[in-house]
Amino acid sequence: MAKINHMEMAEAVSSHPHIEIQKTLFGLSRKYIYTPTGSPLSANVYEFNADMGNRIEKMLNSKGVQLEKEIASIGHIKSVTIGNMRLDVCMSLDGQFAALQLFRYFELMYHPVAPVKFFEGSEAHHISTLF
Repeated sequence: MAKINHMEMAEAVSSHPHIEIQKTLFGLSRKYIYTPTGSPLSANVYEFNADMGNRIEKMLNSKGVQLEKEIASIGHIKSVTIGNMRLDVCMSLDGQFAALQLFRYFELMYHPVAPVKFFEGSEAHHISTLF
């Protein structure tokens, strides 16, 4: 499990209007909370091949019914040990909030494919089924 404040998307997640940051342990640790439900966020990093990366990129650019179809076509994201695509995910434990950012590896670094995408409510719940 990754730490949100060490992720590239940390600033975007922190500035989201429905996210509250609670400092714990004398300010040495941070806890991110999705305020509408009071659910804490967890962060994960997944790596995979270019084919799966292209499918995820298509899903991230979809909305509504098309988003649900893309999620269904992906099924379950299977992470590999070393891949040329990376997906950073911050998700509330209740599945009502998700922030995702896709990266592609080239020139010896991961570079963002698109800005951070936020999902709430039923869309976030559908996204949570991927993991």
